[in-house]
Amino acid sequence: MRRIFSSIVIAAGLLGSASASPITEALAGNRWIAYAPTHYSPAESPPAVPGRESLRADLKVLHEAGFTGLITYGADIPAIADIAQEMGFRAMLLGIWDP
Repeated sequence: MRRIFSSIVIAAGLLGSASASPITEALAGNRWIAYAPTHYSPAESPPAVPGRESLRADLKVLHEAGFTGLITYGADIPAIADIAQEMGFRAMLLGIWDP
């Protein structure tokens, strides 16, 4: 199922007019990195969730390294999107972790 979804998202950007779609532009126009927060341990009970300052420190390192887009492994930490936007990241893809 994951392979089909990826294909649909990419194909959606390739179909239609000759000009690039917003999806294609976002995919091609950013430098992407997959991101899992430092000190995040969802398997613990209760899950160990990093604070905003830890997230900010992680994202600062990634942004200074030239990354402009984040790919997350889920939506368990909503603060990631807020902090990333504040720090100047231009795009974010929500990944779905399904082991």
